[in-house]
Amino acid sequence: DAAAQLRAAVERFNSEDLQTALSLARRAARNGGGAAAYVLIGRVLTIQGDIVGAEAAFSEAVRLSPGDDRARTLLERARAHLARRPSPP
Repeated sequence: DAAAQLRAAVERFNSEDLQTALSLARRAARNGGGAAAYVLIGRVLTIQGDIVGAEAAFSEAVRLSPGDDRARTLLERARAHLARRPSPP
């Protein structure tokens, strides 16, 4: 179930096994893990340097849970980071 998948994903994240954490978090998100699953996806993607993917995950987390201040803060940080990136030629 999504809650068990999300718990396992958090355990893997805390153990720095990012690929497994990402896989489990994505599975949890597909199975109804809600905003928490998307926040974890965004955190992993941020660490991996995929800020565009992280921004999309945080955006989905905010869409699912508009009152989640943590998700909103992470989304704002991702968007600020993207705004500072140089434009492609």
